[in-house]
Amino acid sequence: MDPSILAAMDKEALKKQIENMKYQASMERWPLSKSIAAALFITNLKGDWGPFRTLLYSDWIT
Repeated sequence: MDPSILAAMDKEALKKQIENMKYQASMERWPLSKSIAAALFITNLKGDWGPFRTLLYSDWIT
């Protein structure tokens, strides 16, 4: 994080930022293929492809 941003944050905001960063660091990392599969699954459940239809079909699915 940029030191100038840290200098401008108050103590509570800085604490919250550190908590969020710790949480994110502890999250499970997924390979891209698993992320794409999850996106496909969710969009199939909802039936709402929106911008995913063009992106997924043109770039990832052959």
